[in-house]
Amino acid sequence: MQSRKKLNIIQYFAFVLITLLSYSSFAQNNEPTASAHIYLTSQHNQTTNDSNIHNIVFDHVESAMGFELDDSKTKILVKEAGVFYLTLIGQAGSSDEKSLMLGGSVNLWITKNDKPISNSNAIRAIGINNKTGILVSQAIVQLNPGDTIGAAYSSTEPKENLGLIYTPANPNMPASPSVNFGVSKL
Repeated sequence: MQSRKKLNIIQYFAFVLITLLSYSSFAQNNEPTASAHIYLTSQHNQTTNDSNIHNIVFDHVESAMGFELDDSKTKILVKEAGVFYLTLIGQAGSSDEKSLMLGGSVNLWITKNDKPISNSNAIRAIGINNKTGILVSQAIVQLNPGDTIGAAYSSTEPKENLGLIYTPANPNMPASPSVNFGVSKL
């Protein structure tokens, strides 16, 4: 419990730091300046019938400056050097209601140059009592032009169609992407 409280405090201070840094250029120049960033989403299910590692496919670039999504839509090409804050959010679940009876877990993590970023894995158990759940992975990393960043997932139950679930919009609410990935220069 103590370590969870410590993690929440660290996340809070990271948020405050990013917010202050974002507004510092405005305060100095009296006009906002954009910095390198990218925000991506995936608007389809990304589930698996095996326990292998799968790269996340991003099908929407909501905003980008200083980054480019490659043709495979799985890697983000870095064009500007700096220290960056990365936030990856996934909606874990199953595309098959029968799978929820058996359960399992979904893993989600961030990659840099095709290698997992240490301590970025998030794990969510899925089962009859929790049909979907949110996974959050965060990191602060140094990036240089030519580096690539991305995300990957896996499942512990190879035959259960577990993974990341897209929820379409309805008249009362917007869609919920299966994955959101934001990268901002600090």
